[in-house]
Amino acid sequence: MRFPYHGLRLAGNTLGIEVVRNLEGGMQALSSTGVDDVESADSNLPFFFHIGWMRTGSTYLQDLMGCHSEVHLVCKSRFFSHDPSFHRGRDAFYRDVIGDPASNARCIVDSDENYAMGRFKRELIRSENANFNFKAELQVIYHDIDEMVRRMSLTVPHARIIGVVRKQDDWLSSVYKHDVLHFGLYTSFARFIRSELGQAYLKAADYARVFERYVGAFGPDRVQFLLYEDLQRCPDWFFEQISGFLGVELTSKTDQSLRRNVSASYVAIALLRRANRLSETALHRPERTAYVLLRSWCMRIARRVDRIPKLSGSINVSSSTERQEILDRYRIANRSLGKLLNRERDMADYGYF
Repeated sequence: MRFPYHGLRLAGNTLGIEVVRNLEGGMQALSSTGVDDVESADSNLPFFFHIGWMRTGSTYLQDLMGCHSEVHLVCKSRFFSHDPSFHRGRDAFYRDVIGDPASNARCIVDSDENYAMGRFKRELIRSENANFNFKAELQVIYHDIDEMVRRMSLTVPHARIIGVVRKQDDWLSSVYKHDVLHFGLYTSFARFIRSELGQAYLKAADYARVFERYVGAFGPDRVQFLLYEDLQRCPDWFFEQISGFLGVELTSKTDQSLRRNVSASYVAIALLRRANRLSETALHRPERTAYVLLRSWCMRIARRVDRIPKLSGSINVSSSTERQEILDRYRIANRSLGKLLNRERDMADYGYF
């Protein structure tokens, strides 16, 4: 079953963003499919969705929960964002995605940053040039937070929600660098924000809107939003809040071998943007091989330049004006969220409004 969507087609040899529509089916049709009406053999353990956001320490939290003996973690199953998987129903979710938790598990956590974005993906089609062109793949993406929340609440109506938000100007700058590093983006930050993809990120950065969607589906007592700035500045308090919500003890004093996605420096991003553009030249041009090697070299040094603070801080991806415009866009919504979370003073101190 398909339903209308707006999507992003990321194709090789283009700047990349083409809006596509699929007019087959209708949203209403999904209400009668996807989730079994029969009772599911689901677990009696408390169930949590960790919705992200990306670039808010989500990888670190996933690894921290994944190595905890009392947490049964499912990471990025793509069950809800992939139509064929979701339409197999609730029992398939518990049987094939959740599986059998260990006897000492005290809770189940399904973690996926796409839950905050409301991001869905179609099939990934790799072209014959995939080995030569890092962007030579066709990927359809569309965003619908309401549909994502609907699918999650139908499948696990008793779930609790954990989300971590980050001041929007910092978050969008970090997301931009992430996409330059991993998805071959080579536009400026300003053009990125104006693109269809950037607009989807802007919607996801309306944290108050996303909070309202999850509260409406699961209830106010079952949704916990925390601040990324707390994780940075007072991690012990941050983990106390998560531990109390999960019912298991998590701590920042853990194995230092856990992965941490370190953001690439501005200098490396500037070099990489240039390499991304050059490596998108026509395949028959002989210098293209050198450009692809240049990108590979930039990828290797991307996180090492941060060891030179004066150099890494000399270039910015977004201007002060652009950052201020982003903050102004969410000022009222952030204040509203602060009141709902009873964190108005803290969010003001962190610069959300």
